[in-house]
Amino acid sequence: APSTSGNILTSNGTVWASTAPASSGTRTLIATATASSSATVDFTSGITGTYTRYEVEIDGCVPATDNAQLQCRLYASGAWQSSGYNFQCHAPAWGDASAAGDAVTYIQLVGLSGAGLGVGASAGEVGCSVKVVLNDPSDTSKHTLVTANGGYEGSGNACASAISTGEWGTTTAVTGIQFLMSSG
Repeated sequence: APSTSGNILTSNGTVWASTAPASSGTRTLIATATASSSATVDFTSGITGTYTRYEVEIDGCVPATDNAQLQCRLYASGAWQSSGYNFQCHAPAWGDASAAGDAVTYIQLVGLSGAGLGVGASAGEVGCSVKVVLNDPSDTSKHTLVTANGGYEGSGNACASAISTGEWGTTTAVTGIQFLMSSG
């Protein structure tokens, strides 16, 4: 009815209609994981052709050893893929410091190599929090793109933002994602 709060009033030129707005941006929870002294956190179910975008929220990830980098690998053809990744990881807070990899064994998401530039693990340090997006993993006409945006406390107790983009250089459908630290 026209008096319904939140509805949209539209006209076809002769008649006005009050309709509920279409839902958009609704998210569906597919899986959760809690890491505790874990070498990796793996998601191997739920990543299918149902959606073109999968998001993973990582909150308060603290490595076992100081000055580490958060990385990911992709699952395809029944195995974790350990080669053929390309990435660019950027931390603007440290003089526009960045890292890049071409044909490497992982996609670097957060933290840079070097004294104090990795994710901190000392007492009281918060580690990293990041949103990782897996773009259209079932599309076999293009490489799977992974993006990450977040922040972290470096091993030198300074905070930094982190922006990363990477891809797996093949067109095979991806059905899982694995998160791991460079050490610890």
